[in-house]
Amino acid sequence: DQFRLLIESFPDSDLIPLAQRWIGDYFFNQGDHASALVAYGAVIKPSGNMSPHRARARLMMGRCCFHLKQYDAAVEHLAPLVRDADLIKQVLGNDFIAEVFLCQGDAQFEFARSKTPINTEVLRQANGAYTSVYAVHRPNRWEPLAWGRRGDLLYFEGEDYAEAISAYEEALRYESLSI
Repeated sequence: DQFRLLIESFPDSDLIPLAQRWIGDYFFNQGDHASALVAYGAVIKPSGNMSPHRARARLMMGRCCFHLKQYDAAVEHLAPLVRDADLIKQVLGNDFIAEVFLCQGDAQFEFARSKTPINTEVLRQANGAYTSVYAVHRPNRWEPLAWGRRGDLLYFEGEDYAEAISAYEEALRYESLSI
């Protein structure tokens, strides 16, 4: 309630986007992804450049949509971040943009799996998103997870189990991986 009071009392404050993101984070951490989506949407609603607050809110909107099983909406929210990845990476770093691609891959993978017949083109796009995490935007803390998710995707496709095993083995090579 203190953040809402801040927003109402000082609507022109530079801290409004941060307070609105914290409200979104509160709802997200409570598992109320629909309310979090609305709160994050208030951060990106004002027009303007892709500030760090807007970029982070957009990523979280994608994550909310994923949890709500709105996979196409998740990809849509992430699309501006993917499109401007090189510029955003200069400000927010490899970890942030790698998380964007990991979330994009997850949403595409689930979207493809939810269709009958399975959407192989979207599976290919998910594979590319996972690969970009460990091949393009490195180093970052998401690399082992991207390798594992790529292994899941390859296993799901069922065409090349040896390549899936190789991806899982690569994930396990990271020292920061704790089991």
